[in-house]
Amino acid sequence: MNQYHRIRRISTLISALILVSSLLADCTSNPKPVISIQPAEALADQPIGIHLSGFKPIQKVTVRVSAYEYESDATFLTDAHGAVDLAQQAPLAGSYTTADGMGLFWSMVLKPATTTLTTADLTPTTGQPPLEYPIRYSYLFSAQVDGQTVAQATAVRTIGLPRMTRTELRE
Repeated sequence: MNQYHRIRRISTLISALILVSSLLADCTSNPKPVISIQPAEALADQPIGIHLSGFKPIQKVTVRVSAYEYESDATFLTDAHGAVDLAQQAPLAGSYTTADGMGLFWSMVLKPATTTLTTADLTPTTGQPPLEYPIRYSYLFSAQVDGQTVAQATAVRTIGLPRMTRTELRE
């Protein structure tokens, strides 16, 4: 192999390394916003962790959660790394005011003008909706910056276990 081919291979290798390093730099300097929910599926009385990451440093982010006819929201200011831990940081505004990892759940309110439960949903003997365990509730989380949704995640909360049964008692 002559000197010309060696220099050409080295310059091609250097160009490839520069390209790869610039792509990696873009990936680490501009991460995509993410809502992380751990565990994503849990019993209703089990605490979960909700974290935001990949946002710009010191940026206002509004987190909204909705489930069926209920909703809540909270606005946070990201830290110097573009992250928020809902258990450690109080919201600037929203449906609750203190640092609480479960605040978006317990502060949910009925959405305005929503009613979907009808008398057809009730059983004729008990007047209550029929229960089958487990009951699974899905919660849709969205993170918004300047009114635009930039990240979404889903959490599932379960009431009861498959082995549970409901027995009606009479006096």
